Amino acid sequence: MLVRKLAAVAVAASVAFGTAGCTFMTPVATQNAYQPGDGVNVDLGMMPSLVSARNFVYLVNASGTGALIGSVINQGSQETNLTISTGTVSSSVKVPAAGKLDFGYNGAAALDLGVTSAPGTLIKLTVADGAGDSKDVNVPVLDGTFTEYAGLIPSNPTPAAKPKN
Repeated sequence: MLVRKLAAVAVAASVAFGTAGCTFMTPVATQNAYQPGDGVNVDLGMMPSLVSARNFVYLVNASGTGALIGSVINQGSQETNLTISTGTVSSSVKVPAAGKLDFGYNGAAALDLGVTSAPGTLIKLTVADGAGDSKDVNVPVLDGTFTEYAGLIPSNPTPAAKPKN
């Protein structure tokens, strides 16, 4: 009887010890920063005047014309201008202090940058804040294949962009 108890304790201890070591050498996945959406994120500046672009995606219709959707968050205490540009077109928007500005959803219009591109490609955008910080980012071009985006694709985007001088 004592042998069975000792055997059961030994088996339980070896199972507990053997399975506890699985993550001993494996990195914890939640410690890795990643972008959980289909779009890209950009951070400009530093706290307390950080301006963040979130989930930027360029959605196109069947003819390849489309517009930018996403959000811009100003964590600063002053309004700032955000400039989004491609190689030939630039558009500036005002982002309120401690506020959020949406493109393409929540009742806001998508931002037409005059780009025609095929789904599955990337377009290069430059995002710059009012303080002069800028970053280049490759934004994915998507279409209505994903049902989440089907209702957001502009059929005839309204040009909101101005040619660069």
